[in-house]
Amino acid sequence: MMRKTFLAAALVSAFGAASAAELGALTVYSNVGEPLEAKLEVRDVNPKVEPLLVRLAPASVYQRVGKDSKVSTRDLTLELESKSPYVVRINGRNPISAKEFPLIVELSEAGRISAKLYTVQLREGASAPKADKAALERS
Repeated sequence: MMRKTFLAAALVSAFGAASAAELGALTVYSNVGEPLEAKLEVRDVNPKVEPLLVRLAPASVYQRVGKDSKVSTRDLTLELESKSPYVVRINGRNPISAKEFPLIVELSEAGRISAKLYTVQLREGASAPKADKAALERS
């Protein structure tokens, strides 16, 4: 069962137009002890507006809002998966031992910057498809 995390708070908003892009749902596929694997939806993207940038907030933003990042964002990478719908894949390189941690994502659309705080919740226990694949490889 996929776990979805939703917006916990709007942190920064600057002159947003009615048709401005916005950060949507974050879907997490990882278990505790695995590298982060998640997808982030960006809604209302106007393909004519450039540049559109999605990035992880720096440590100073976490400090400013009083959140302690239990996960190093330097370990995480963002990659555009699709433009219709606009989906960004977030992947980690190292296993995460925390069951829950804050993740702040920033969106910059033509100079307008917004950010959202997500509470990432990882499942406990191994995922069946990965365990089944490993078992087949040992056979």
